[in-house]
Amino acid sequence: RPAALELRGDLPAPVLRLFVRRGVGAMPPFRKSELTDAQIDELAAYLAATAAAN
Repeated sequence: RPAALELRGDLPAPVLRLFVRRGVGAMPPFRKSELTDAQIDELAAYLAATAAAN
């Protein structure tokens, strides 16, 4: 079963950043010392590209 965020390539980077910072479901929150905003933006771009390819 794919991860919840993997199924949501349509999420804008600010929404994804909110989910990553606060956690969602079983996913724990990540601090800026663990993932930078730029890294989360890269993750959002990757998820969007992956969703578009499928």
